Amino acid sequence: MKSVTAIQPKRDNSKNRKKPLIKYNFGIDAEWYARRLETIPFAQREKLEQLNLKYRKNHLISIALEDWQTDTTHFYEHVEYSKGHVDKIWTGLASLCELIDAKPLTNTVFDTRPDFLLINLHFFFSPYDIKAFVSDETLYRHICICSERKRIFKTRFQGRKGVAVERTGYFQTPWYVLKQGKPYQIKLNFLDYSGLAQEGGYEKTCAAYGIQLSSKFLMDSYKSQMNLAYDDPRLRPDFIKYNCDDVKFKQLNQAVLNSNNYIRAQIFNWRPSRKISLTKGAETAKLFEDFLKNKLKDFETATIPYLLEYDREGNLKKPVSNLATLIKSSSVKEIVKNSHRELSKSFLSLVMGGRCKNEIPHRSAAREPIVSMDLKSCYGNALKYAFFPIGRAVILQYPVARPETWIPLAQMLEKYESQLVPGCWHAVIDTGFEFLSFNQSLFVSNSATHVELKVDFDDNSTVNVNGQVGIYLRQIKNSILTHHSLQTARAVMSQSEWHEFSSKVRIKAMAFHPKSLMVKTVKELVKKHQQHPLGDLQTEISDDFQTTSVLDRRCRYWYKLKISEFIAPILQEREKLKNQQNNYDQQTPEYFELNSKQELLKLCVNSLYGALASQYFHISNSIVGNNITDKARSACFIMASTTNAYTSITDGAESPLMRFLRFKCPVSMSILTNYRFGSLPRHTIRAIQAKPLGGYDWNHLKLFKNQDDNFQIDFPDGRSFTTGKSNESWDFISIAYKRHIKAFFRQCNNIPDWVNQYSYEDKGIYKGIAVQSAANYFLERYSGDRTLESAKIKARGLSLKKKYFAALPGQYHQQIPAPMQILMNNIYLRLPIQQQPPCLVEQILKVNDWNQKIELDPSYPLLPGETISRSVKPYAIKASAFYYPTLSYRELLERFQEILETKTALGLGALFAGNGSYKYDWACFQLQWDIFRLNELDFYALYKTKIERLLGILLTR
Repeated sequence: MKSVTAIQPKRDNSKNRKKPLIKYNFGIDAEWYARRLETIPFAQREKLEQLNLKYRKNHLISIALEDWQTDTTHFYEHVEYSKGHVDKIWTGLASLCELIDAKPLTNTVFDTRPDFLLINLHFFFSPYDIKAFVSDETLYRHICICSERKRIFKTRFQGRKGVAVERTGYFQTPWYVLKQGKPYQIKLNFLDYSGLAQEGGYEKTCAAYGIQLSSKFLMDSYKSQMNLAYDDPRLRPDFIKYNCDDVKFKQLNQAVLNSNNYIRAQIFNWRPSRKISLTKGAETAKLFEDFLKNKLKDFETATIPYLLEYDREGNLKKPVSNLATLIKSSSVKEIVKNSHRELSKSFLSLVMGGRCKNEIPHRSAAREPIVSMDLKSCYGNALKYAFFPIGRAVILQYPVARPETWIPLAQMLEKYESQLVPGCWHAVIDTGFEFLSFNQSLFVSNSATHVELKVDFDDNSTVNVNGQVGIYLRQIKNSILTHHSLQTARAVMSQSEWHEFSSKVRIKAMAFHPKSLMVKTVKELVKKHQQHPLGDLQTEISDDFQTTSVLDRRCRYWYKLKISEFIAPILQEREKLKNQQNNYDQQTPEYFELNSKQELLKLCVNSLYGALASQYFHISNSIVGNNITDKARSACFIMASTTNAYTSITDGAESPLMRFLRFKCPVSMSILTNYRFGSLPRHTIRAIQAKPLGGYDWNHLKLFKNQDDNFQIDFPDGRSFTTGKSNESWDFISIAYKRHIKAFFRQCNNIPDWVNQYSYEDKGIYKGIAVQSAANYFLERYSGDRTLESAKIKARGLSLKKKYFAALPGQYHQQIPAPMQILMNNIYLRLPIQQQPPCLVEQILKVNDWNQKIELDPSYPLLPGETISRSVKPYAIKASAFYYPTLSYRELLERFQEILETKTALGLGALFAGNGSYKYDWACFQLQWDIFRLNELDFYALYKTKIERLLGILLTR
């Protein structure tokens, strides 16, 4: 097979390009690649130095010399018209020259300037491979900017929030090739496949798409000295096999394309696509957008003048789509783009994430039966009942700086509630300058003061929101209200609480699709839009920002589309594939292929929520995204409140099986919140009973594996339950759990609709629990539970899988246990807390790491994939672990935290670890109690003596 195969060249005759663009198809297969490797001579270091390869450390040269052959030189044609116009001079494309016989353009004279030859280089993000390939440090950075890890570079070097993109544009090189005697100058495009990663790297991604890598492991021991394997005749065959296993990008591209076309052809009967999207979210967004176009063909082909898009000169944009213009009108970017900075409309772009809270801060550890319960298929289930509104929403917006002009919730409901369609509206609520007289823990706040749209140097725009997220008991800041949280609040609040809540809480901004303007068919929607006169949008604000006038006459008729129409066929096909799997053994190729297909269908459904909530797609819709997450938050709030939960994270809670709550007194929001702090009157506490879930004696259960190798639970009363080897969820626990939730709402005489839509699944039952901060927990397993591990530890602050080293003088490079594991064990065993000393950790750089202001050498910037050792310091007590009456209380405590770190170089835990006598739960209880007393005491004055005492202890050691 020839190394380079030319197809019919195409020319780009666009007005903006001076020279025509020639496109060729380059194809490499493993067989040709193996023969080519055998003939390419080893590139000597002197040759590379002549090509201006610049490296900071000499030993990196030998590593990088051969790594280019593993990932970055596997290319073939998959190109549309060029969008890039960046001209750079590259010196060092020796690898490319050897493969396609390219020659340097320098000192070469042609009669006319050569046409361009476009080549795509497909890779799975590996910075050293790219650096070795392109040689030039500046261009290396440029590629990293535009690759899938672009956001890391930009956050570190440009001071802007980065964006993930699929393609880089094209880069002109000073090299050319001769085809039939005619020169073609080379332009390159780098395509990053890492966005397709299936919870792992290149190997797992290939496996997910049915591509077997048989020799990937052969050179693992030569990763840092690949040149030795290249030179040694004994290792050369294995080296070639190893490299040929990496020449799979053509197969990977085709496998991804086949997978996407399988969904299109088999499920939706669409025409096949000719190209892939380099992330699963982008492909899902594309599928859903095509679904909308096929579902709304009448609207797509109609001509509606006021929906057409025009450029700045007034010319009609081409191509233009009425449907696409209407859909993206509610996208996150479009909301911010068309917002005035002084008005509150931009806050409608906020999509509030899941709930993550330590529910009882002063109860940190317990040795009692614990169940970890999650909402079953949380977001997938929410999507099944969700709607996608097609049309422009009615927007309520007010001056940001004048809370007195915001409409109260009670007034909004009185005026608009009859027009609200469940799932098709959301509001941003705020208490403004007022405070509630009772505690609430349902609504999560965001302290952002403004939302803005930033456009960076490569025409990518991002919505920036700068604000803390947390629960404030007496105040609500920029929280999200939807049909689900409104139902929940009405159910659990007493009459007096609801009256105060609805009068003090104000609507800062709101978007809704009126029920009276909803049409039943697409044809009717087209007719209404065509009959509507040309609309206009004007916003006038006075110079002193005291008056506002918004005039928007665009059509507001809309159509309600069930999202289940998109995901139901996919789920049905997945169920069909899973049933077919049962006919094959797990080791057979047929089983492997069917499993790959059903997993990809599952991933497609799971990616839909992310695409709907993301700011990077036209189909993003903040109304849909907020209704999905708010539904989960409302359910998780009830789970945590009624089951006495220690902690709640996103869609689950960890609760004591022997102490589920039963309310004999009338339920209210303050009772549900204050019970966790022990601040209720005695007569109220006596009216709340703690009983075992389902009436079972969980203290004396026996959990073991029976003779059939299945899990079995035996209770003292003779009842026994068995579950399978793979499906370890106990149905009887889930059923009893749902009955408990329904019984609570029956007492409230108001059951929200989401209660019947959700089901629950347990993630395990445990002997005990320890909770630290907002999202760290320790669970002690039963000896026969899911695995034979002694404990399950979830620590979001520090990974337990990484290697940690002592950071003290004289002890460098001495490996130590994970400090978070030590801390969690001490909390569970109720040992006195101790501030963990700083340590060093091998850290693969991630997006969040750049936000922590890591001090790096600016002359040799670290980029994604590179490993450094950085100092870390786990805190025994964090400010985020506690409840605060208001945002100002949290800011006050964080200022105190800064003072404490400045004086002692330690955190809040230092106050309680100084004398080594306090237990963790008592320390947390004392700190939480002091937070509630802030209105009477100055926080710094309260702890001044403790700081001085601690400094004295440290100085005398």
